[in-house]
Amino acid sequence: MFGALGQFSQSTYIAGYAKYSASAMFILGTFLVSVVFMNMLIAIMSDTFADVESNQEINTLREQISMISDYEWLVDLQQSFKD
Repeated sequence: MFGALGQFSQSTYIAGYAKYSASAMFILGTFLVSVVFMNMLIAIMSDTFADVESNQEINTLREQISMISDYEWLVDLQQSFKD
């Protein structure tokens, strides 16, 4: 019945004094834990995205400077700035 949650004994939930409430609490608890973990994952991803967005301009300029320095030898600067 709960195969996606892993291997565990269902006998505790099938037989017993409060079998319906125990099953309901198990399903509710599993659902709540899943929601909390998904919210934590979304928070971590949004925090990382915000860090990248805040440094976007700096990193763009850094990459442009790196590309310019890689191909600096193609341009004769003495000729370009002669006047």
